[in-house]
Amino acid sequence: MAQERTILHCDMNCFYASCEMAYHPELQGKPIAVCGDPERRSGIVLTASYPAKRMGVKTGMPLWEAQQHCRDIIFVPAHYDLYTRFSGYTREIFLRFTDSSRLIVGRVPVITKVLP
Repeated sequence: MAQERTILHCDMNCFYASCEMAYHPELQGKPIAVCGDPERRSGIVLTASYPAKRMGVKTGMPLWEAQQHCRDIIFVPAHYDLYTRFSGYTREIFLRFTDSSRLIVGRVPVITKVLP
């Protein structure tokens, strides 16, 4: 008999932006983009909030182009220590539902299927 299993999928879209908004509530609801350092020639959007995405801002977009799509965009520098901490909290929640040998973290292929 086949073993029944449940798959828990958590799409952490806008993760960096969500962390920034949790840490800085004044950014909530505003068009923000977490970005690289333009001085080091890494001035691209790493992630954007939903208001910025609605204006056409996309991951990987150069900052100058993001600003053309969204004049009011707020550029926020990346704080990787913050994202590591928040992802650790998320992992702790996942581990309440599965043991670490079954927890897969990282990029996986996305299969979209419309259920009846």
